[in-house]
Amino acid sequence: MKTNSDKSIKQSHVADGAMGQSVREACINIADSDEPLLFIEGHDNAIIGVTERGGVALIVYDSEKILRRLRKRDGMSKDDAEEFFAYNIYGAWRGEQTPIFVAKIR
Repeated sequence: MKTNSDKSIKQSHVADGAMGQSVREACINIADSDEPLLFIEGHDNAIIGVTERGGVALIVYDSEKILRRLRKRDGMSKDDAEEFFAYNIYGAWRGEQTPIFVAKIR
């Protein structure tokens, strides 16, 4: 596993073929790409799918699930979680494979 300078985002390419595959393995199988996907470490529960931009496979995350986890797991206030997310996750451009973050319509 290769790690970027920001430890909150890692490149991962998991071997496929296991029964009961993890969400990461499922994403890798769906993407069917030779390029590694960028995953946000600690937020696999917020993955809602895989998409493509310009021929590059991308992981799609539910922004609200990430914010809830930051508040619950890390004990952040709502404002602190939103600021951390905006600067360190949503605003962290890691090139073409930077994940997409979706705000679901309720």
